[in-house]
Amino acid sequence: MADKLTNLRELSVAFFLDQPGHKLQSINPQPFTQTCNQKIKSCKINVGDIADNHQSFDKSEMTILQNGYKLAQRLRSKLIITSPNPNIEWVGDNQKKAPVDLIVDGVEFSLKEESNILTNMGLYNLLNIISNSTKYPRGLSVFETFSQNELDKWYEETRDLLISLGPFPFNHNGSSYTSKGTLQKNKLILEVGTSKSVIDNFSRSTYADFKKNTTSKTREKVFSKWIQEKVAENKKYRNSKRQCSLEAGKQIISAHKTFIGKSNKKLLELFRIKDYSYYYCKTTKSSVDIYKVPSMKNALQKIIIKNFSYKVPQDQLNIYTEIENTQNRKLFTFHNQLRYSHGQLNGTPEAKLYRDKGDLSFMYQHVP
Repeated sequence: MADKLTNLRELSVAFFLDQPGHKLQSINPQPFTQTCNQKIKSCKINVGDIADNHQSFDKSEMTILQNGYKLAQRLRSKLIITSPNPNIEWVGDNQKKAPVDLIVDGVEFSLKEESNILTNMGLYNLLNIISNSTKYPRGLSVFETFSQNELDKWYEETRDLLISLGPFPFNHNGSSYTSKGTLQKNKLILEVGTSKSVIDNFSRSTYADFKKNTTSKTREKVFSKWIQEKVAENKKYRNSKRQCSLEAGKQIISAHKTFIGKSNKKLLELFRIKDYSYYYCKTTKSSVDIYKVPSMKNALQKIIIKNFSYKVPQDQLNIYTEIENTQNRKLFTFHNQLRYSHGQLNGTPEAKLYRDKGDLSFMYQHVP
């Protein structure tokens, strides 16, 4: 079951649709729970599922109830719900029904607190969406897949700079650990706690050798810290990283440019579009917003990938996706920043997502 405040947020709307004349000031957890269990289909909750105190709602819970009351009133004033005794089913705790939380007289509602359309995704997910496929596996590494040669050169440049710049030994004091890197007779030794990695013949080592002979812990706590403190701002290092990013961006876009101007179901699912139409509702202290979400069939006729591109400011790879609603000409743009989150050259780079332009009205119809 979801957390208490999520349950209360969803059920408060259902409660006030069923009990429109109930005064907020007189409401308390026990009668609220009893009414929900009696009047709302699929609702079987205990007081502890919606409140911390069995006798009264606290300030944050009362705010949620007030928002639920406002939304219920708005749904009636906009004639979205017209029955004096609506048939209400709570499905917010049923993952198979997501993103729908309530079904009222056959009309479906999503009452999610988070108003952002998009959530973070891996690169594999983005590329599967763009290509409407499942060809890319979880854990896809952007540089190993799209710019392996440049990644090899990036590592080799890093290796040579560490050898020339030192220091030996390299010592790092972390918040709860100490680590050390040492080069002895062309043997690189990385140590943190009881973990130890050794790369023989370091001056001739390859990226493959580096991956094989180190662990995520020694890479993050020693090798990447060494890069960060002694090498990261070096021009040769920055240029080798930039070349790797440029080639990866070039190859990604080249492999997917044929999908520009097209639409697909995976793209629409990214925006929570389903085979059916439903309402998305967002209520805050200052506003009540209701949106009509189109069905998959309707959205496929008007939503396209307008552009798919890349940029490398300095040495950071960014993949840009621009989506257009051809009916209202509104655009929605986001970019994924490809970066190592646990130290340079350690693990699989993440595809951190940032929204650049557009809001819910890009695809959803706002109910004024």
